[in-house]
Amino acid sequence: MCNWNNCSGNRIILNCYSPSDLTVFICAVCAALGFGTLNSACTTIVTRNAKANRRPYAISTFFIFCDATMGFGPALLGSFAIAGYAPVYYISSLITLLALPVCIFSLRK
Repeated sequence: MCNWNNCSGNRIILNCYSPSDLTVFICAVCAALGFGTLNSACTTIVTRNAKANRRPYAISTFFIFCDATMGFGPALLGSFAIAGYAPVYYISSLITLLALPVCIFSLRK
């Protein structure tokens, strides 16, 4: 899971520094691999770590937070798009790279 999270951060940084047709294609491939794998892996981790009688609550909480971040994230990051899209990519990559240690720490237990 953490490798795909790092791939996501790298694609954002790559797209920010050198936007061209090739880098956009590479970033699209990384995004497709990252999101599809990350969503399945997170769902598996949530169900694996929850007790059997608490799994429905764990899955619903997971998807509530997924929906909340998909809704509020673009709205909050959109406020930085006034200066262009480069600050949005910088902030997105920073958030992703800051989340990487949290991901590694949570998977070690």
